[in-house]
Amino acid sequence: MDVCRLGAVAAKRDSGAEPAQAQTSRRSARAVEMRTRLLDAAESLYASEGPTALTNRRIGDEAATTTQSIYTYFGSRDALLEAMYQRAIDGAEEIITMASAIADQEPDEADVVDAFKQAARHYREFCLQHPGRFRMIRGAAADVGLSEAASALRERVVDAVSRFGRSGTGEQTTAYESRVHLTIAAMHGFFEAELEGFISDAQQPAELFDELVLRCLVPYEHLPQHW
Repeated sequence: MDVCRLGAVAAKRDSGAEPAQAQTSRRSARAVEMRTRLLDAAESLYASEGPTALTNRRIGDEAATTTQSIYTYFGSRDALLEAMYQRAIDGAEEIITMASAIADQEPDEADVVDAFKQAARHYREFCLQHPGRFRMIRGAAADVGLSEAASALRERVVDAVSRFGRSGTGEQTTAYESRVHLTIAAMHGFFEAELEGFISDAQQPAELFDELVLRCLVPYEHLPQHW
């Protein structure tokens, strides 16, 4: 076989390799895109109508695709809902764990409280940007028919909150565990009121939220005159 023919064979082989890789890449990108569309659709339905809206047909319609896509990209409706719940939990846990790590490194009481305040602000942004994820975190996993494995995901957030409540060194800080859990509960009530429109922009919700967090987190006798 002469050099020209060898070159032609090599070129043909190489030209076939690139389209195959590109095709695989396109399939992978489409799978990611479709999974995200279905997750976003389910999350939107949950946020606006609650768990009863999470039927295969409604999710497919909301995602502008067929119900078969749920099985193609997730295997089942339950697997889709578990993935939706995990996405919500991952976002919340990341914020709380980050604050906990800061508090563990900063034994001073003021630093621990400040770390929580900063995490609370990030958590508020996360919940307002993703109301469906917030309502899944706040609600019971049983509301959407999730399996025990998915229900256990919520315990990760509870564990992260508990770890933060035990952060810091030396004597127990004002951010002790029970007060941290109480603050989280109050924050969730605030988010719900904000999402439902009971707190307007004119009321400066960000400042109101900071005040709520500090009043819950720090005993009244220790509150500064201005914060």
